[in-house]
Amino acid sequence: MWRLWQTTRKKKLENNPNHAPKGSSKGGQFTKGDGGSGSDDDKDDKKTVVSKGAGYDDWKKKLTDWHDERDKKRNAQKNKDTDIIPSTEIPEELRPSGKNYRVEAEKARLRDKNTSETEFIDTYKDRLRPEQIKGISAQIEQYKKDLDNVEINDKKLDLPNIPMKANTHTKNTDGFIHDKSKITIQKAVKENPGTKLMSDRVKSAWNNLPDEHRNLVDNLVIKQSRAVKSRTYNGGSWNRDTKTLTLNLNSRSQDLIEHNFYHEIGHARYSDMKLKNPEKIEAFGKKVKELGISPTNYSQSYRNAERDNDESERNYRRKMKAGGFTINVLAEEILEKNRRNAKDLYENEAHSELNSYVLGNLPKRKVFASPESMKKLLNAYKELHELWVSHQCLN
Repeated sequence: MWRLWQTTRKKKLENNPNHAPKGSSKGGQFTKGDGGSGSDDDKDDKKTVVSKGAGYDDWKKKLTDWHDERDKKRNAQKNKDTDIIPSTEIPEELRPSGKNYRVEAEKARLRDKNTSETEFIDTYKDRLRPEQIKGISAQIEQYKKDLDNVEINDKKLDLPNIPMKANTHTKNTDGFIHDKSKITIQKAVKENPGTKLMSDRVKSAWNNLPDEHRNLVDNLVIKQSRAVKSRTYNGGSWNRDTKTLTLNLNSRSQDLIEHNFYHEIGHARYSDMKLKNPEKIEAFGKKVKELGISPTNYSQSYRNAERDNDESERNYRRKMKAGGFTINVLAEEILEKNRRNAKDLYENEAHSELNSYVLGNLPKRKVFASPESMKKLLNAYKELHELWVSHQCLN
């Protein structure tokens, strides 16, 4: 009986495409759909597709059809929970442009926060406690003070100027400015006052992006995080294959909304440059690896991603061999994908944190690198994006 069970289990494992290496996105094994930001930056568009035999091709087609059918059902359910809002043509004139995008964008975001939170108090004053109204009102007053000192405070950061072309996008989906991007907002986000307020911050950050950054995103998805009681949560993600940027709104992340957003935009920019200018990405990655220090603890945690992935793969192969299981073709494909993912995962995450830093949205408490190391990392970022204009040059 035991031998029969083992034989049956072995056959099921060998024939089941989901019996594949999995694990942590920080260098471990994970299948498609698992992992954190930047984990999809491994697609080789120039790779030649070679048939592995009629049996395999037939099995792969059935698997693909099954996934397609499952995705259709999931999307149908998701659409019930999502507002499908038609776009309108409403040109917006007060979006940032000029010599230093970061300064103008910060002014615009502060104005938007002031408006959004004032409206929030007016709308929900009957449901808010006095101390809540007092706290939000104090924050609004701080926004006004910060708005008067944006340029002064920006010079203290000693960050590069970011030239920006005029905004040309005119489509408007529920207040989100865009061109061809599709905007999806979960109904639960709009119905919950707290997440609606956070969604307004995402909207402001999105609207105040340069056109060329918005054009990198085919789908912007804003939803409520389900990890309410969990110790950890995923603030957002970027999927290169579908060019989808997802923001997960959580009450614990309300002070990091803009940081999470610019972090994911950093992944989108990294993906685009990796495809169009791989030699620049390689040079950037070499400098980050040589330095061995990343901007934050979060990005630094990926430093040994390649080594950890190799170890995880060895353990997986050893366990499969010990159990007498065959590693099928799909599993080998996943292992290969994981190796490509892990190769520059550290550099990718470092770039995204630098992107938030350069745009003035990396909280000081999050910075892990020393001032000297941060300067070297910043130089690598500036060289990658050709941002060599300083405040001194403009004075």
